[in-house]
Formats: sequence, structure tokens, C-alpha cells
Amino acid sequence: MRSDVPCPTTPQDVDFFRENGYIRYPEFFCSEEIGGLQEAIDQAVAAKRDRIVNSPDGGHVSKEYDLVFNQLVNLWTDYPAVKAYTFHRALAESARRLSECRHVRIYHDHAMVKPPGRDSRATNWHQDAPYWPMDPVGSLSAWIAGRSQSSTFPTTSPSPAPTMRPERRQRCPRAAPGTIRCIRSWPAAREDGTTLPAGGGKQPGRAEGRAMFDILISGGTVYDGT
Repeated sequence: MRSDVPCPTTPQDVDFFRENGYIRYPEFFCSEEIGGLQEAIDQAVAAKRDRIVNSPDGGHVSKEYDLVFNQLVNLWTDYPAVKAYTFHRALAESARRLSECRHVRIYHDHAMVKPPGRDSRATNWHQDAPYWPMDPVGSLSAWIAGRSQSSTFPTTSPSPAPTMRPERRQRCPRAAPGTIRCIRSWPAAREDGTTLPAGGGKQPGRAEGRAMFDILISGGTVYDGT
């Protein structure tokens, strides 16, 4: 382990993450620290920044997709304030320890902006690994709360998500700005389980929700050709 990087991740945390596929660190960043990140995301939203800069149609998939969330990819490249969080040493060290590898690399960051109001759509239960062309599979998403909000994470279940037994779901408490949630994208340790994050849709009168994700991969991960 790197002893020169302050990091809250303990051996007990590593055991928990190995078994369950997620872990939560309240106040990983204090409210003062997270202010710069919130301001940068606010600026990007106000400027109608493309989902993926220099991509056809700005990288937008569809209007329906944008009702689930507006995804601002690699925000660190044009918003310098974001870079300090994307490449944060303590965050990277936590990811390295949880991944149980010698070092990690950044795959990409992205700000996730949940639309406000009645038209916002819920994020379905899903697993990220099938979307990412990695060999071996083994990425980790670090979710940085920018606006107080909650998400649902199950531990493990033999059932498909739509029929997942209620006792196998876990509602994470509302996260204060600066909270970190680390989520594994590949199957959990138990043979019958996977880590399936989800997010609720907004209700009338509810404010816009915002969060930042760092996606990190183990050193030696390569493109799988798909």
C-alpha cells in the first residue's frame, strides 16, 4: 500500500467491497472542498456544454436518454477545477486498494445531471461492465455527490433486477455533498450476484440532481476489440 497518500480505505473496507461490490465514504470531501466542483458543473450546464466535446451531435444519444440524465464526459479537459477531483490522489489510492491492484488509471470522468421536475426518468437497474470494452473486466466507479440525493444499490441477488426481492435491495442514505460511493462494475464475489446501481426519477417540484463520477481501471487493462 502507498503509505504516503492519506486514504480512508482500511483492510476491512476492502473485504466489504470484495463481498458486496460497493462502499460509501461520507464526507470524503468536505463541503468547502466540493464547492469548486459544484461551481464547475453549474457552469458547464449553463453553457450547454456538449455531452462529448467534438463528437457528432455533441455526443447526445436521444432526447429520451437526456431525460434520464445529461452526461458530461471528460469534463476535466475543459474545466480545470474538475481536474483536481478527477486525478485526486486519495481517491485514486482508495480505488487502488479496493481494486486490490498495484495501480489504477483513469478511464474517464463524467458529470451526471438529473433533470428536474415531472419529466425526469428513473435510471433503471443496470450493470456497467457490458458497456465498456475492457479486458479484463474490472473497472470501479467513484460517485462524488454534488447535490444531496439518494440512490439505490442492492448487494447480491439471484433474480433479474425487475423481480429482485425487496430484502435484497439497499437504499443508500441521502448523500451530502462530498460523499463518495465506490461501485464495482463486474459481478460480485458471490456466484449468484451482481452490483446493480439505479437512480430514481424526479418528482414535480424537485430540484435538479448533480453528481460527478470518476471511472478507474486497473493497470494492464486493455481494449477488448468490441
